Formats: sequence, structure tokens, C-alpha cells
Amino acid sequence: MTNRKDDHIRYALKYQSPYNSFDDIELIHKSLPTYDLDQIDLSTHFAGRDWDFPFYINAMTGGSAKGGAVNRKLAEVASRTGILMVTGSYSAALKGEAPGSFDYRQEFPDLDLATNIGVDKPVDLGIKT
Repeated sequence: MTNRKDDHIRYALKYQSPYNSFDDIELIHKSLPTYDLDQIDLSTHFAGRDWDFPFYINAMTGGSAKGGAVNRKLAEVASRTGILMVTGSYSAALKGEAPGSFDYRQEFPDLDLATNIGVDKPVDLGIKT
């Protein structure tokens, strides 16, 4: 029996699309010589916190050893950059499917971690993890 998350990873790595959404975009260079990049603030306020960047890593790969290896690398990137990492779906961990493949806060103590547990789960389960 194959793991569904492993299938997702395998398909994502195997599939080579002949089309890329960026093919529809034409970037026109516009220099910003009158702006001081040190004065541009990308910080944002979200979920009761201030963040340096308006980005997060949405990791949908937990629930298997292969997914855990991907999540570990993403956790390292998130920890080093101060970007929030959101794991999901945590439903697999709640079922006991490789719960260690989601949480890398012991290895990366500076990791800001959130989780997607699915709309059908009680909020308390997301807060508890």
C-alpha cells in the first residue's frame, strides 16, 4: 500500500509541464532609482503577530518518512529566514501516520510553526499540537 503523501511528492517530481504560468507574463523593467531599498518595509501583521515578510511556507508533505525529509528541509529554510512554516494536513498525524514528519521545533528552536488540520477538526486539536 502506498502513502498518499508519497504519491503527491512522486507526481510533483515526475510531472514536467510544457506550460508555465510565467509564460503569460511579460516583465517590463522599471528601475527604481529614486527609492532607497532600506526604506521599503515588507513587514506585515497577521494572526496577532508582526512578521518581517508577508510570506509563509505551506508544506503539504507530512505523514510519511519521505514527506518528513521534505518538511525537515523546509523547516530549516523557515527557521533561517524567520518565515512561518505551515504544515498540513495534520490530519495524518492525528491518525498516527508519521507524526514526527511535521514538527521540527526541537531541531530548529527558532522555527515559527503553524498547522492545517482541516475544517472538519476541532480548533483545539490545532492549538494543542
